[in-house]
Amino acid sequence: MPAENTGPPALPAAALPPSPPIPPGVLVDSVVCAAAEAMSLSPQAIRPAVLAAFARARDAGLSLDAVVDVLAPPPPPTPEATPSKGKARKGTA
Repeated sequence: MPAENTGPPALPAAALPPSPPIPPGVLVDSVVCAAAEAMSLSPQAIRPAVLAAFARARDAGLSLDAVVDVLAPPPPPTPEATPSKGKARKGTA
């Protein structure tokens, strides 16, 4: 026997309204805290350095992507680029 319909069909859940934008001050504090953590310093100690770095980058016309690309460590070498352990070194044979 089919199940009885006990009411009107369920309506789809309404989409939640978008979250309000995060204030820039909160986002900047997040950037300062990331720099402070990387240097094992307090946010108050690193804030002047972060400000100086961002101001210089802005004045030089650098984008954030350009700064990150230059500052990021190089990728690790591929296995083919590393010397083989089995080969004798020059002058050791």
